[in-house]
Amino acid sequence: MKCVICIRNPLDVAASQVKWNRDLSGSYYMDLWLNYTTSALKNTAGKTRLFVFYEDIMEDWRRELQRLAAYLGNQDTVVQPGIASAVDEFISQELQHYRTSVIDVIDEARLAFPTKALYVALRMYVGGQQMSASEQTPRNDWLQRALNLFGLYALQAQAESSILHRQNSEHEQSLIFSREQIVEKDQTISELTSQLAEHIEAFAAAQQRITEQVESNAALKARVIELNEAMPTLRNEVSEREQTILTQQTKLGEYEQTISAMQSKISEHERTISAAQLKISDCEQTLSSLQTGIRERDEIIMTLQTDIVTKINEAATLNARLVEKEQYWAEITRGRGWALLQLLWRIRFRIIPRGSRRERLLGLQ
Repeated sequence: MKCVICIRNPLDVAASQVKWNRDLSGSYYMDLWLNYTTSALKNTAGKTRLFVFYEDIMEDWRRELQRLAAYLGNQDTVVQPGIASAVDEFISQELQHYRTSVIDVIDEARLAFPTKALYVALRMYVGGQQMSASEQTPRNDWLQRALNLFGLYALQAQAESSILHRQNSEHEQSLIFSREQIVEKDQTISELTSQLAEHIEAFAAAQQRITEQVESNAALKARVIELNEAMPTLRNEVSEREQTILTQQTKLGEYEQTISAMQSKISEHERTISAAQLKISDCEQTLSSLQTGIRERDEIIMTLQTDIVTKINEAATLNARLVEKEQYWAEITRGRGWALLQLLWRIRFRIIPRGSRRERLLGLQ
């Protein structure tokens, strides 16, 4: 069975498809071109094949018609006026809306390397073929087998590249998320530090108030001691006044009133002391609550520091994994597919030397 495989520039295919279906991106159609082309190579492996480029037909359909007729073993049909006129009437340059050169295909950043390599390899193979497509040579045989393998490797490389890009994107997103969490933890630590400083200031103010209360209580106690020391003297005076009670009843009444007033003051001082003791108890409870809060804040800070160390270790692990993936990609570029592409380039320059007439006819300058 003889097979004719029609191929078009992948960038032109993507541009044409996007024009009619804007729901999908050009990258999707570029990958679809690679899948379809490799499937065609795989399903026609071992069969006689002729590769025909859409761009070559639009450039010189007579030359391509002769190649097709020679491949089918019916070259006499080319000279028939009816066939030539029908083809000439059908083909119109207006049908080719996109015309991307081979150099532009290689220079296109959006096009994956396996797709570029397979397209260039096919162009080199067709450019190096003799005009008689029916002639089979050992060179054509091993070139076709090489194309089969190259198509398979290109598809595998494209799949592996997509996986690596997706994993790299996931790793970058994970690293960004980890960095955001670290920033949030730093902000939380800053807020907790500010709150701790406020609590320390409040604690210092409470200590100052407690000191003032203690000094006030000491003064009250000193006053009570003075009054207690004065009590024996008063009692002695009362004893003396009792001896003269008959003559100094009026003065005794005044002394009794004075004593009563002093006792009232003593009672007030005792109540003041009791109130001060209650305040001291409240201050001690507040101080205990503040100390408990400080311990809780210290525990939270320790937990946050542990989380930060964990996140830093995770970021380091992600960076190490990214380096491994980059090394894996470097190994791919040193693989058999790359060596095969270099071999095809050398074959191309052997078959079509630079500056030759064949290179100008094929438009590969």
